[in-house]
Amino acid sequence: MITPLRFALACRGYAEIVDRQIAAADVREIAAAATRGATKREEIVDRLLARVEANVHYAGVEVSDGSIVPRLPTGVLKNKYGDCKDKATLLVALLRAAGLPAHVALLFAGHGFEVRTHRHRDRCVHSASRRSDVR
Repeated sequence: MITPLRFALACRGYAEIVDRQIAAADVREIAAAATRGATKREEIVDRLLARVEANVHYAGVEVSDGSIVPRLPTGVLKNKYGDCKDKATLLVALLRAAGLPAHVALLFAGHGFEVRTHRHRDRCVHSASRRSDVR
């Protein structure tokens, strides 16, 4: 059974994995180019999000560790594809490179849930429903 303490430990461990991937990828020049001239936080966020949305297409390639560990942000940009965790990690890396605090969120939907991933306009959206409600 997943308890709040176990989930907190899992979140902390996952944050360490994400931070290692971000540390191994230098995206400062990319962030600087995308945000050149922007001074407001909202404008910086909008530009970086637009950069990810325009240059990285959703593709779920979940083999071995790739089902859990996000790819390096520089690799995601080079290959122009990634799944939800890859795109989230890339965005966090770009935001941090632009001087904004950012973190990937890990969600727990509860026991007895089925999680479905949908694509909508090249964005990853998660929905969950109780197994008993699934038809």
